[in-house]
Amino acid sequence: MIDINITVVIQTFNFLALYYLLKWVFFEPILKVMDARNTKLRSLARGFKDEKDEIAKLQGEYDSSMREIYSEAGAIRSKSKEEAESEKKSLLQKANEEAARLLAQKKKTIDTSVEELETSLNSEVVGLQGEVLKKFIG
Repeated sequence: MIDINITVVIQTFNFLALYYLLKWVFFEPILKVMDARNTKLRSLARGFKDEKDEIAKLQGEYDSSMREIYSEAGAIRSKSKEEAESEKKSLLQKANEEAARLLAQKKKTIDTSVEELETSLNSEVVGLQGEVLKKFIG
């Protein structure tokens, strides 16, 4: 059987006094610091999550922008290619026309030279025929 005497009561009173004294002096300040730390950590975790979400959003916007830029660059490249091809055809056509014009001009010059040469030769032939006839007749 349990014998309750004054020593047990005093020890219980000392234990409870020490418990409340330690709780008031030691445990409560430590618990307050730990609660503040936990609150700050939760706040930082929420902030990190928000930042992570913002980064994901910005990454999506960046990817979208890059796709759009590459698409525009491809369109500009193909447009430039078409313009260059058109310019090439135009320059080739102009060069062919200029070559044809120069060729026609040279043909005309050659034809004129040939006609002059024929006229000159005909004159000389007539003159030579006259001399040959004079020498035969004469």
